[in-house]
Amino acid sequence: MEVKEMILETAFESFLESGIDGVSLNTIIKRTGLTKGAFYYHFKDKNELIEEIVSRYFYGSLDSHYEILDNEANSFYEKIMTIVDTFFDLDEFGIVNDYDKLKSYQMLLINMLMKNESLRKKNTERLSKVRKELLKAVVNSQLEGALSEKIDVEKFVDVIMSTVLGSINQWLLTDHVDLKPLLRNNVDAVFKLIV
Repeated sequence: MEVKEMILETAFESFLESGIDGVSLNTIIKRTGLTKGAFYYHFKDKNELIEEIVSRYFYGSLDSHYEILDNEANSFYEKIMTIVDTFFDLDEFGIVNDYDKLKSYQMLLINMLMKNESLRKKNTERLSKVRKELLKAVVNSQLEGALSEKIDVEKFVDVIMSTVLGSINQWLLTDHVDLKPLLRNNVDAVFKLIV
């Protein structure tokens, strides 16, 4: 494993366990067994480390799924559910079936966004990109006749996005509810009501 990857993995696991404020750079350096110089060779400060973690662990799966939306073989419903599924495509991190780690993961993202203006801007850009892709999928579905042209595209996409984000908040405030089925059920219910 490369040094930078080791730092990222160690920091991510540490932040999941103890939160951002509960983990100092010295803790991360100690856990990796590196010198301070080796750490600072890769990251100038904790903010840069956090931004890299968000990019790698929180947004990597989302970026890899946009091509599915352009695939004409997928129905509109499949495209919508693909976006829903990408919000928590966490199999590679080994936390998708661990309820407590999954909640820690989402709370970590919220905490990171609250503390870092640059990350909030990037998050807004990501959500705008998701919205743009959804708009494109809705318009294409209308052109293909798979979705009524009477549906207000902007409002429909806003409802879907609000349902996804609201479902995440609902999940964060409840105990031992599986997130992915909750997301899929809520989006499915809205989809059936509108379409």
